[in-house]
Amino acid sequence: MNDRVVKNPNFKNNGELHASLRARGTGTKDYPNSHTEVEHLGGGKFAASIGIGHRVFFDKADGDKPKKHKLTDERSTKDYVLIQGVKCCVEVYPYYAKYFDVQHEEVRLYEERWAVQRLFNEPDDWRDVDAYNPQIAVEEYPEPAGDVVKVTVAYDTDYGVLTVEYFQRDCNALKHNVTFINTSGTTETFRVLQRWAGIVGEKCNGEDYPLVTDEPRLAFRKADGKLALAENLRSMMFNEDGSEKTDQCLQRPISIEAHAQGMKADFVYGNWVLAQDESLEIDPDTATLDDPTEDGYIQYHEMGMYSRYDTDAEIFFGVAEAGGFSKWNRGYVEWSIDAIPDAATITKTEFRYHGSVHHTSATNTDIRAMASQPSVEGDDEVIYDDVADGTAYLSNNAVFPVVFPTKDVGGATGPAWDTDPSSDVQAALASDWFAIGMKTQESETPNLSDWSHKIYSEDKTDAADPKPTLYVEYTPPAVGLENKSANMGSKMVAAGLI
Repeated sequence: MNDRVVKNPNFKNNGELHASLRARGTGTKDYPNSHTEVEHLGGGKFAASIGIGHRVFFDKADGDKPKKHKLTDERSTKDYVLIQGVKCCVEVYPYYAKYFDVQHEEVRLYEERWAVQRLFNEPDDWRDVDAYNPQIAVEEYPEPAGDVVKVTVAYDTDYGVLTVEYFQRDCNALKHNVTFINTSGTTETFRVLQRWAGIVGEKCNGEDYPLVTDEPRLAFRKADGKLALAENLRSMMFNEDGSEKTDQCLQRPISIEAHAQGMKADFVYGNWVLAQDESLEIDPDTATLDDPTEDGYIQYHEMGMYSRYDTDAEIFFGVAEAGGFSKWNRGYVEWSIDAIPDAATITKTEFRYHGSVHHTSATNTDIRAMASQPSVEGDDEVIYDDVADGTAYLSNNAVFPVVFPTKDVGGATGPAWDTDPSSDVQAALASDWFAIGMKTQESETPNLSDWSHKIYSEDKTDAADPKPTLYVEYTPPAVGLENKSANMGSKMVAAGLI
């Protein structure tokens, strides 16, 4: 089990969770850990909806209550607005922002500032445009869109209005929406800088700094290897169809340099030639918490290379043609299932997802069992091969994936399993993880079109509905046996027997 699954401190074990749900009645829900929602179905049965990534955090400042987000307006005494979510925590001040771990206890980035620059002289003499008179607005959306918190800071400048939105949607990384409108009366060339100073960490993407990189995702890690801060810049480097942006995008390479409090970096977005009343917009994502399990795909290039993509907004499976070369993609999803008691009886299993693309030219799909744990296995070829050789839960299916939200396999809105995975889920309870692989019926001679299907991953920034979810109905062990098993396990660990 990966220790980054955050356990609910209100329950010592699964027995206490189930007893609490029984006491509160049928239909009651709670969170045994940050990934899993458990519902009391009645009749001695429970259902676990297990997501990829954190669904809640347990707020220490409020009795460890599970929360999807929290907004605290401290402007009257501390001059900031605090946003907390499952992946990020940020203090938004009038002129800068400061990032923390989710519990608001440990600084991860001391200062983030946004600046607009104007091209003063060709070819590369840029000057900052002074920003002043910051105005902060706070908005927490009511139902049915009650999963969004937004803090907006608007600045006046001599050339127009700069607006920075800190947009927190439940279960997602913090999203920046940055816009600038040219109201100077003349046509000018502008660019935007996102300046980070005091990034707490020892390495970026596993490498020492100073560092020059072209990578779209930057992971800054502390000396113990744990994630301090991550920035996903893919949307500012690639178009939705996967092609690379050539203008009005992130300027590369990115330089990571030393700072008195760790590291520093400037992310430069440009260039925009704006006439009167024309605007620019950028939208990078920031996270301060790593996820213990993952979803993604392994790509095999016909030149013999394997590559893992575990931060894209979509999971690919199928064959694509690019630059005269064929590329085979196989998808995977891994969940932590430690919240289900090892002695439980699994009675139903569904895979719930949000379909993105179903190419009519693509061949049919398999969903298969996996023996290798993707988040642990470092060899991409092993994962790629594993997707193809496990039990076919869904075999040569022409329907999956359906391009629509809230679809499933094994449930009410999609195809039935060809081989029910419930017994495999039950067998996997002792190891606390379960994974599936997705592949098409691959051809060795694909045509020049794209033969890939796609579903949305956990990294879809405006929230997949749902993110890849394992839904399981189960009957727990007899009341009392759960606690006994948990206590025996603790004794065996203490004795060094397991």
